[in-house]
Amino acid sequence: MTQAQPPGQVQPLSAGPQPDAFGIRLQHAMDGLAVRGRLHVAAWEPDATDRPVLISADEAVTSASTIKVPILAAALDEVDAGRLDLAQPAAIPAERAGGSGVLQALPSLHTLTLADLLTLMIIVSDNTATNVVIDLIGMERVNQFCAGVGLKGTVLRRRMMDADAIRRGVQNTTTARDQATLLDAIAWRNLLPAPLRAFALQALERQQLNDGLPSLLPDEVIVAHKTGELPGVRHDVGIITGTNGRRAVVAVLVSGIDAEPLDLHHGRSVSTRPNTPSPSAPLAAIGLAAWGALSDAVAEPGPLCHAPGPDEPAGKPGERTPGRGADQRRGPGCPPSS
Repeated sequence: MTQAQPPGQVQPLSAGPQPDAFGIRLQHAMDGLAVRGRLHVAAWEPDATDRPVLISADEAVTSASTIKVPILAAALDEVDAGRLDLAQPAAIPAERAGGSGVLQALPSLHTLTLADLLTLMIIVSDNTATNVVIDLIGMERVNQFCAGVGLKGTVLRRRMMDADAIRRGVQNTTTARDQATLLDAIAWRNLLPAPLRAFALQALERQQLNDGLPSLLPDEVIVAHKTGELPGVRHDVGIITGTNGRRAVVAVLVSGIDAEPLDLHHGRSVSTRPNTPSPSAPLAAIGLAAWGALSDAVAEPGPLCHAPGPDEPAGKPGERTPGRGADQRRGPGCPPSS
């Protein structure tokens, strides 16, 4: 097991080009941050990819549900290639996956469109929806996509809540740099055509599990993100857009936390230390630090990268989706997401 960091210490920046002003502010804000485990960070602004903040960013760790971001991108790539269609119906198996999501509570629902499955996979981290999407794409194709876009440590090895695979120690993996690179490519590098890019960003913005990066931020700050939680890991990866229009990708993975046992039937961590601080606290602190670093900079002109989707009414670029307020934030007792 990876040795935990001493409380109050953050690893030094990885060797390489020094960060820009945003990165320097973010690094200073993280100095002295207490972390129960090992911290992995990758963060940069869209025009400063050569000056990132990197802390153990290339170390592959258990991905938990952040693996759903590359699954989303791979599915949309298949749509772009004409091999899948967002409107196509897919059968939902009678045996539903445990852990996070709503489909396990809706046994009378037998089919959903690919668009609805992808939306549920992201906004409530639905594991049943994710498994249906994996079956539609194929695990090998997901991994081919990841390799093709330059993700070096991201590998899908099992379906969600596969109890037998978990007992054998089989885990999906990712890195902080991979997650930040993929979000950067989705939002700003034309990885997907505009309607599919908008679909991905809208799903990430509508995220309902918000106890990580956005939990300390004002409601007007847009955070398009995906969380991941399993015993021993807490992750959140996303795009933060400040009220001044500045944006940054921020991927924060925390591994090697003193792991609590997992109830494989209900998909929940079994708390044995109820009075300890939430393992998600560093995610929230870094989200706040990133927003503060963006707020200290001068806003750049130009619209946000958020085109209306095919079924979305036209609105202001980057307009906030209702429903990601404090009442939607996820408490520490919620189940892990994969």
